[in-house]
Amino acid sequence: VIESEDPDNLQFPEFLPVSRKEFDAFFKEFLNDENYGKRISSQISSATEKLSSSIGSRKIVISLWNAKDLNSHSSPVITELLFKIQNNKLFLTAQIASNEAFNHFLLNGFALRKLQQQFLDELNKKLEKQALCIDIGAMVLNIQSAHIFEADFSKSEEIVKQNFSKILHLRENYFDPRGNFVIYLSQGKIVLEHLSPDNQLLYMFDALTAYEL
Repeated sequence: VIESEDPDNLQFPEFLPVSRKEFDAFFKEFLNDENYGKRISSQISSATEKLSSSIGSRKIVISLWNAKDLNSHSSPVITELLFKIQNNKLFLTAQIASNEAFNHFLLNGFALRKLQQQFLDELNKKLEKQALCIDIGAMVLNIQSAHIFEADFSKSEEIVKQNFSKILHLRENYFDPRGNFVIYLSQGKIVLEHLSPDNQLLYMFDALTAYEL
């Protein structure tokens, strides 16, 4: 869930494996890609038109998946974008079949956040006649398979070792209003705690392996 990232001022701390320059190049390619940008742009006009005329609609779905993609070697991993308005904010839920988490999670996440803003800008143009203006809301990424390649294991570990302590003091700002899962090691076991929004322990699970957990 991304709630406060400003799509017009994306932040790229130096420890991230991708830079702003790399993202700008990726986003330009993303917008021109047959499987992504072109499929999305071909549906934005009708989607914003429908949403502007029916603010409460839950049918605003942009599909990136075609039946022919089933047998394609270059099918899109981002398969569906769902837009809806709640409390005067535009929310986006993206369905992602598979995502490499070391580099492409960041690239795809930032790209979708900027697309959410572009969709919002187009929507607000159509809402002007109704004297309405919608703000940007949260973005949710539902990833069915998130993974890191073995070649990136050591780089991922090094980033955590060098930078986790520097941002640890910000941990309280990361608390999710819907509650949190906290995972840690204790006495040779993996422990998972489910905390409520007010930081109360709801459930605790432990196991020797992630598979068991």
